[in-house]
Amino acid sequence: MLRWHLIYTKPHKEALVSQQLEERGLEVFFPVLYVDRGYNRGVRTEPFFPHYLFVRVDLQSEQATGLRWLVGVRSLVHFDGQPAVVPDVLVAALQERLSPYTEKVVPKHKIRFTPGQKVLIRRGPFQGFEAIFQKGLRGSQRVQVLLNLLGQWTRAQVHVDALEPVSGKAPPALAAV
Repeated sequence: MLRWHLIYTKPHKEALVSQQLEERGLEVFFPVLYVDRGYNRGVRTEPFFPHYLFVRVDLQSEQATGLRWLVGVRSLVHFDGQPAVVPDVLVAALQERLSPYTEKVVPKHKIRFTPGQKVLIRRGPFQGFEAIFQKGLRGSQRVQVLLNLLGQWTRAQVHVDALEPVSGKAPPALAAV
């Protein structure tokens, strides 16, 4: 029976695994984002789910033979010793929800932060300070944050790569794109 399964890949091998699966005639769902790298360095393709991709296959079929041994594959995701089955409804919902982003170039700050989120500045003159992410700035990889300096909230501009979230909680994926 054809079902959606999840494959766990080695780092940066998602595209290679996707290509190998498609060459076998299997249906693959591998959503990607096109991220503006800034400073006129072009656009980079990044997987929406790093290390994972969805494949629709009957695990008893000949096409499924040796999936685990494809170049770049770490394993098929299992729970309680059984291959995880992803419901068709969930994959269809993900495909529908992510389809608007397949052709759009997304600035890096929209992937990583949401307005009002606490961030830690990791380098630069404000290194070690906590701040509140406010917004990305047009046409650059710089963002605006609010710093509490001497009891006053002050706007500052920093490079997006100098920030990291304070809590382990990730922002809602592309909620405001």
